[in-house]
Amino acid sequence: MDDADRLVELTGFAARLTAAVGAAELGAATRFPDDAGFTIRFQADELWVAGRRLVSPTPAVVVDLATPLDAAVVCRAVGLQRPVGVSGDVHQHRWEVLVAGAPVPDPHAHRILVEPLRLGHWALRPLLAGRPAGALPQRVAGASPAYDVVAGSGSVVRLQVARREVWADILPAGHPHASVLLAGMARAAPSWRLGWDVSPEDPVVVVYDDDEPAAGAVLRLGEIAVASRLCAAPVSGEGDAGSSLLDVLEALALEHGCGLLRLDSSAFLASARVPWSRHGYRVGPDYAGDTDEPVWAERDLRQAWSPSLPREVRLSSDPPPRAATTAPADGAVPTSQQASANGSAWREGYSRTRRS
Repeated sequence: MDDADRLVELTGFAARLTAAVGAAELGAATRFPDDAGFTIRFQADELWVAGRRLVSPTPAVVVDLATPLDAAVVCRAVGLQRPVGVSGDVHQHRWEVLVAGAPVPDPHAHRILVEPLRLGHWALRPLLAGRPAGALPQRVAGASPAYDVVAGSGSVVRLQVARREVWADILPAGHPHASVLLAGMARAAPSWRLGWDVSPEDPVVVVYDDDEPAAGAVLRLGEIAVASRLCAAPVSGEGDAGSSLLDVLEALALEHGCGLLRLDSSAFLASARVPWSRHGYRVGPDYAGDTDEPVWAERDLRQAWSPSLPREVRLSSDPPPRAATTAPADGAVPTSQQASANGSAWREGYSRTRRS
């Protein structure tokens, strides 16, 4: 396969990523022909939940290119507009291509914001062989010069794909960010038989989109993890809070040592915005003719990554050790405030600032 064909493969790769949801579809999106010269690796990724880093149930993907490709051409193939070469490494050994954003007021420099290319639920970062050639640019991003990849030169040797950044909190149900989500679902489905009433102290996992509460669920941890009263705000564009919510719930369940996450019947009401069926959940129990029998959707977490991914890169099937922060006796996941009382550095009012 020549370079022109490889670029066609990368264009298709970007389209598949844009449509993919969850680990299984990520695995399918990152398959290439054997002669493409692309080597795929999967790595553990992380989520920020209530100020703590947890292992994500969805891996990051690394695509190594056997033959480096021109950076400007790669950017066109994957749809990365306004590309700049920057380095977040203090020694500037690692260079990547990001999207140039808005200018940042600075009397001493032409400073800009940068971010990875967004493709649906994912963030794509092309990595360069080294510092781009050419004179030192006037623009900077953070502490790094921001090279114009289109005008300059550079070679892409690797692509990194990970879920777009997720910010989540664990709040009591009486908190405004939790209650607004629950109230929205109560208005949308007022006759749901289990009801939307919760105790003000019940813990609600809340996922944010641009600092606004976008999806949530009450989570209780025991031999299995049970998420109830799933709710998601209406979204437009490329919002993916519902998918991110499932990742956060699974990460919390795995941290607690639960091998199974069960979503109660509210999952069926929220399925348009919380795509659990595309995350590998199965419906239960087997129908036996009783229309009053409660239904649920659940996923076996003992294989945290999809069986469609290479066996050697799956997480261990053994549950991880329990977290140092203990859950309340009733199995409720600790809220941010309770975690703080147990020694966590998290506190109410934590600032959800974007990582550069």
